Amino acid sequence: MLTADLTPILVYAACAWLPTAVAAVALRDWYPALPTWWRLGYEGLIAVLYIAAPIALVGFSRVGLRWPGLVPMILYPAAGFISALVILLALDRILPSPTGQRLPLMQRPQLRAFAAHQFVLATVSSEIMFRGYLLLEMGRGLGAWPAFGIQLGLFALDHLPRDLYALPRRQVWSAAFLHTLLQHLIIGGTLGLVALGTQSILPSIALHIYLMVVIFIVFSVSTLRALTGAPQT
Repeated sequence: MLTADLTPILVYAACAWLPTAVAAVALRDWYPALPTWWRLGYEGLIAVLYIAAPIALVGFSRVGLRWPGLVPMILYPAAGFISALVILLALDRILPSPTGQRLPLMQRPQLRAFAAHQFVLATVSSEIMFRGYLLLEMGRGLGAWPAFGIQLGLFALDHLPRDLYALPRRQVWSAAFLHTLLQHLIIGGTLGLVALGTQSILPSIALHIYLMVVIFIVFSVSTLRALTGAPQT
């Protein structure tokens, strides 16, 4: 029974960690220098696996792809957005990232592909895998709060840099690393509470998109300041 309860973790590991392990061995020295299209393709492959595997195994409804009602669809994302934004702003004051957060420099076609990946493919795939499969589906057998903790930890780890293995050890536990980890614990926790409250991932998909828009704007402003030589705030 316990093995069946933990099946979503094994599926997640196969979708996320096996491709990353292959990249760690095959691309160790030059993954950070890969062209943008290659990196977007690699991230896109993982996102497709995040969507296809849970739906193929348990179906649409069991991963929370159902309409929760108009009021929950409006109120839960709005409340989650305000709460997450306040906490993220407080985190940025307490533990700012010393290097700032910037978008990679891209040509217009690459930027369009990056935006499509972040706002559509990445958000939908993350919600299906983490909130739908690891939280709602696994929570039916394991319990809601144990599943909540598992999806929260895995979501935060999943958003660490894919080329983390190529960093010097002294940079791994830097302020920037801790900032990224805490940022995604906050985001993953908020998205998880919204999914639990509605028993649907449609509100959490909406909230995820709202947050991505804000983060995208922040990244864009930081990148513009870096290019123009304006001071970071």
